[in-house]
Amino acid sequence: MKKLKYGLWDNDGVLFHFTRELRDDFWRAARITMRQVVDPDLSDEEIREIISSSREKYGDTYAGLVAEGYDEKELTRSLYSHLDNKLIKPNIEIIKSFRKSINEGLKHGMLTHGVWEWVSRSVPQVGLCFVFKKANCITADQSGSLKKHRHPEIFDYALETLGFPAEETFFVEDTSGNLKCAKAAGLYTILVHRGCAPDHIPDYIDYHCNDIPAVFEHVGYVNQRAERNLALSK
Repeated sequence: MKKLKYGLWDNDGVLFHFTRELRDDFWRAARITMRQVVDPDLSDEEIREIISSSREKYGDTYAGLVAEGYDEKELTRSLYSHLDNKLIKPNIEIIKSFRKSINEGLKHGMLTHGVWEWVSRSVPQVGLCFVFKKANCITADQSGSLKKHRHPEIFDYALETLGFPAEETFFVEDTSGNLKCAKAAGLYTILVHRGCAPDHIPDYIDYHCNDIPAVFEHVGYVNQRAERNLALSK
């Protein structure tokens, strides 16, 4: 195995924790979006049922509506435009971990189902503007209808755009289903579960942990092991 020199990161739930406040705000934004785009008379219960059904059938919040002919970009942009980025709190340990990794030569990029408008508001709140800029963030504005849980080609697109070799890249997600296609694309897969590890860890997940500092600690271990194996092979 080669050393891991490149990090590809999800945004929501990885760079910041989805607190109860943020989850409540998501539903507030979803209700506004559904009433603006779909039907102004939808009840809260009807909205929850539509979204729950879509997630169960397609693994995606709005895929059910898209299948009925609604515009996915309009739905996505509306949802994220109503989210309150001020609910995101910076984490000094995460900031330190990224600074240290960059000093050690790691390069980073983002692959998210969110739109750039949201990334440009959420990343400053996390304190990671020095890591993630428009040039190294692959958002829904670029990848369109490609989804991480259904389309391995989204990873091919991201890697080619960012110039990251798959065999030297790790991908960090908080949703285990989004890692299956990443593994198929040749990436080293890491699940951040924020203290709620799933009962079963699928074999397409290479490592799982509780937070971002642990991600970097593990990457360091993997790279040390790669260096030892290389030395032994000479």
